[in-house]
Amino acid sequence: MFFDDMEVWERYEAAYCAFISYGVYPSLKRPLTENDIGKNIQNTVVDYSTAYALQGSDYIDEMQMNLQYTVLQSALVLTISMPLYIDPPDFSREFHLRIFSAVIGLAAFMQLITIIGCTIVSALFNRAYTGSDAMVARVKAGPTIINVNIWNYLANFATIAAMLIAGFSRSTLDGAVHLYVGLLAMILIAMFIGSMSEGNRLQDVRSYQFYAQYCDPNTGRLKEEYLKRIYAKRKQSLDKALERVEKMDFVNENS
Repeated sequence: MFFDDMEVWERYEAAYCAFISYGVYPSLKRPLTENDIGKNIQNTVVDYSTAYALQGSDYIDEMQMNLQYTVLQSALVLTISMPLYIDPPDFSREFHLRIFSAVIGLAAFMQLITIIGCTIVSALFNRAYTGSDAMVARVKAGPTIINVNIWNYLANFATIAAMLIAGFSRSTLDGAVHLYVGLLAMILIAMFIGSMSEGNRLQDVRSYQFYAQYCDPNTGRLKEEYLKRIYAKRKQSLDKALERVEKMDFVNENS
């Protein structure tokens, strides 16, 4: 199995210890089973420790890239929604204008909030000194990341709703065309939710496979045999470094 790699074990141990020491996650309260796949694994120390073990710094790099994509997408839609909020089109009825302004204004301001939220999370990631610290920051920023995604989706839905309002107000034919666009958007949303659910399940499967093979079932930490190999390697590196220091002639070097 490709998990049989010293670097993978070292990253898991680093992330696990960071989560426990910072109080982000406690050790497992009970052993995990296959019944927890798709239910409880993502709420344990095993999940993010496994993510860092298998991906290393690439995990945070991909998060940063996704944040940049979200900012770009929000900024592009904002170039449409903000001008429409400031200078809305003409409507045949005042009632339609008020609804349109409220909905497109909500979209514009939520897009601004999304951009600001992504900037805050990205800055938090950049403050971390090590990969395991960045993973701790990722978990602590979890509620903010969830809110940013919700704001982004709501802003997009509101933009589509404003288009539908404008279409129905202009003519019945335009409204019917926009209705089909709205139905297509709903289908895409359903597909997105389904893919997210399947992705979470696959993530749980991978975390459970790592846990079942390498971790103590009661705590979620690596089994003793792997910990011994990790810290034996570190002791060897430390001994070699101390030997090099002892061989250095600091007196002659300073003179």
